[in-house]
Amino acid sequence: MFKIYFKTALRILIKSRTYTFINIIGLALGMACCLLIMLYVKDELNYDGFHRQAHRIYRITSEVLHKGMGVTRSATTPARLALTLQDTYPEIEEVVRLYPKNSLVARGVQAEFQEERFFYTDPAFFKVFSFRILEGNPAEVLKAPFSVVLTESTAKRYFGNESAIGQVLNIDRKFDCKITGIVQDPPYNSHIQFDFLASFATAESVDPWIVNWEWPPMYTYILLHEDQDIVEIRTQMPKFIAQNMPSHISGQVSFRVQALKRIHLYSHLERELTPNSDIVYVYIFSTIAFLFCS
Repeated sequence: MFKIYFKTALRILIKSRTYTFINIIGLALGMACCLLIMLYVKDELNYDGFHRQAHRIYRITSEVLHKGMGVTRSATTPARLALTLQDTYPEIEEVVRLYPKNSLVARGVQAEFQEERFFYTDPAFFKVFSFRILEGNPAEVLKAPFSVVLTESTAKRYFGNESAIGQVLNIDRKFDCKITGIVQDPPYNSHIQFDFLASFATAESVDPWIVNWEWPPMYTYILLHEDQDIVEIRTQMPKFIAQNMPSHISGQVSFRVQALKRIHLYSHLERELTPNSDIVYVYIFSTIAFLFCS
């Protein structure tokens, strides 16, 4: 019986070659589009998911009320916020600040380069985030003042095949930093993209005034202890602001908490670290894929 059906189908296909060819091409294109869309959707939904502790990491954002000018919603917060949060809430295991600063970087007397992906950050950076350290001790590389970690590609750009560990780079024609670690380049599906990570102790040594409640703006991340809930911190935030921030700004500022894995698709604030996508696109392309496959 099967042979009869097969022969009949084959005769029809041969007899209507053009129609068959169009159908096969259409089916192949539809399946290819579905596959590409599925890969896109999977990548978007898994953004920042490579961090082992992603389910416990949150970013703090800010809303500032400007009299007569509306509200500014920003991905950044004051530098003093992170440590004050950690001192206030036992639910928080670690805090990490990312202080972006375009910097002039030079190796000795060689040409200097304007580096836009230069950040100062806290020692807990590699404890909170799962960026892979290739050389150096993750717990130590960002502790000392005037220490800096380079990505693998940045180290090759400055030093070629020569070892970068222990080498010195001049920053902003003001001070030198010793290279204490090499980290694998951030994956494409990370909203945190960097080339240089200098210790936050360096920034404090150069500019002691930066740790305050007003300026400069920084990115603040918290890591909760296992089995802790973010709800308590969210609900207590107005009280926290009233108790800790200077009175002349406490009434104008509020803080929000974002889950790390929701940043890429759900966050559209000013001063985002990198351009984000939108969950709407995921819904649209998922619908298109469904229609192609149905």
